[in-house]
Amino acid sequence: MAMAATPLYHGVALERALIAGEIGWGLLVHTAYLLALAALGAAIASRRLGQLLTP
Repeated sequence: MAMAATPLYHGVALERALIAGEIGWGLLVHTAYLLALAALGAAIASRRLGQLLTP
């Protein structure tokens, strides 16, 4: 399922579970996925900015 690989899918699944009060270990998958994408994005942006700002 291709849509399950998007951050939007994981964010919505996480929000739905939290709003419905269905807190469980499965939420860790969604949280870990979003944190991994955030870390990857920060690393890419940091490297790119470093290259752009170096004379």
